[in-house]
Amino acid sequence: MPKPMPSRYALSLLKMLQSEEDRQQVLLQVGVSLSELQSCEFSSCKTYCELFIAIVHKLQHQLHGEDANELSRLSNYRLILMSMVEAKTLGDAIIRLTGFFRRLGADGSQCRLITNGDTATLRFDYARPISDEQHLWSAEMFSMDRLNWLPGTLGIIINLWIWHRFCSWLIGDYLPPTKVSVQTPCSGSKAAGYQALFNNAISFAEEGCSISFDARFLQRSIVQNEKSTAQLLSTFPYELIIVDQKYASIEQRIRSMIGNDFSRPMPAAETIAERLSIGVATLHRRLQKQGTSYQTIKDQCRFQAAQDFLHDGETPIKIIAQQLNYSDVSTFHRAFKKWSGLSPAQFRGTLN
Repeated sequence: MPKPMPSRYALSLLKMLQSEEDRQQVLLQVGVSLSELQSCEFSSCKTYCELFIAIVHKLQHQLHGEDANELSRLSNYRLILMSMVEAKTLGDAIIRLTGFFRRLGADGSQCRLITNGDTATLRFDYARPISDEQHLWSAEMFSMDRLNWLPGTLGIIINLWIWHRFCSWLIGDYLPPTKVSVQTPCSGSKAAGYQALFNNAISFAEEGCSISFDARFLQRSIVQNEKSTAQLLSTFPYELIIVDQKYASIEQRIRSMIGNDFSRPMPAAETIAERLSIGVATLHRRLQKQGTSYQTIKDQCRFQAAQDFLHDGETPIKIIAQQLNYSDVSTFHRAFKKWSGLSPAQFRGTLN
């Protein structure tokens, strides 16, 4: 379970909404009262994230009026992520990110992918000088019509954290940072708080702002798809907050590496073992101790995906079989009946 969030964070976000009516609508939508937030020191991480995304969407109406719904549906972040999940590897996905940044970065800010031997670095070059003067958060900072970040060192840290977590999410595995560089100086308790976000990998007062990691990760396959991207954005930033916890157990890490795009071949056991930095025999032995196997996990992932498709109610079973990478419909029928005792059509019938 992710750690609870200080309620004052949520209360600060609420203050950006101009009207009491907007604030009450957001609170009602999330199912929490203002008195609860004011009386409790902490709120659940999920509640905070639901409030955050509801407030951000409400702010679009405040900022853009009639264009708000279209902007929320086709925000720059959504367009970037949808493009990144269509890439084959993490390296390709980051290249797509750098292209978007050149066009959409605030005031000409850019990001670059730099490889040097075994190290890959995602570097952000900010057009404006980074100042740690006190800044109040404003609605404009959360506008979906451009790529924004909060001001000062906090803004830079959050920006690095978001894109680091996005990259981890894309490959279904936590991406260990070897070094995180931040341009501004920082020390004391504030620096310690920032360090906790990156496992003490931050170096302050550096020449630029960047995050470095093992270059081998650039070859890792993208395991997300349009559906999982929509889910991530609907609960943002919850999926990013739980990235490291989600991939803590070996079984969950394997499920995440398999991902959600079953139109691509599933990784072989040898590939999974290599990504986990263990031998194939060790992989099978660990899973056996947990009462499962790699084949069982693959079957469970496929079965869950098949159920999700059938719940949709509109996708033809022939198309579902193709999306799950079955050679023909009859093979899919046999597999699904083995899992559930029902044919796909019978299962869909039970949902009506």
